[in-house]
Amino acid sequence: MTFLKVEQLSIHAEKEEGDIRLLKSVSLEMEKGERTALMGHSGCGKTTLANAIMGFLKADTFCDYGTVTFDGIVNVPKQLGLDFLDNDPFEDIRGKRIAYVMQNVKDAFDPTEKIGTYIAELFPEEGFFERRKKVISFLEKAGISDPKKVSRSSPQEVSVGELQKIMIMTALARNPELVILDEPFSALDPLSKQQMIEELQKHESMGILLITHEPETAKNLCTSCLFMAEGKVSEKRNTADLSTQEMISCMEV
Repeated sequence: MTFLKVEQLSIHAEKEEGDIRLLKSVSLEMEKGERTALMGHSGCGKTTLANAIMGFLKADTFCDYGTVTFDGIVNVPKQLGLDFLDNDPFEDIRGKRIAYVMQNVKDAFDPTEKIGTYIAELFPEEGFFERRKKVISFLEKAGISDPKKVSRSSPQEVSVGELQKIMIMTALARNPELVILDEPFSALDPLSKQQMIEELQKHESMGILLITHEPETAKNLCTSCLFMAEGKVSEKRNTADLSTQEMISCMEV
């Protein structure tokens, strides 16, 4: 059964130098629990597609036509912050049934909120002291070197690598049916990266859409692969059928 479906999605950005076509009639399908890598050179539209699937676009970006359907719920991507997002079809599933670990993780955090406060939202039923214990335990499980200090820190005081681990673990804590990961390991050392991959692999029934430039990471986490170039998506291929060099070549097209 098709769980995620993107149909003929066309998106452009309005820039000073003129309109730029970001997505050109993009279509794709994913089954429930499927794990797909989305690969391509920088600027080809991967992050725009991820934002569109989540149901929002940047302020200067517009959807000309096309839809995104998640488990039968149909949405047309809109600009983040507009008033008519009050009637957003994805309001009840974004961040819950679909999780998103964005490329620039600092944008995901309120700069005025402490990391511990952010994580404590995962435990709304607990009292203050129990939530505090669970926050520290959460950070320890994420591999954060100084959990107590990080819990009291603002996002600006925490390294990008540690924020990436916190974002991934927060997404998994909500048990989403699909997680979209945009270059989620870019700031991690090899040991931390392997730890996060293992955490993702534990969620066997969860679907993954992984944006990555790394063939080995795609092979470790995903069974299928899509390549993007100039705002268009290729036919899906099995990662097992592709060598590392073939995947690199496809990204260079």
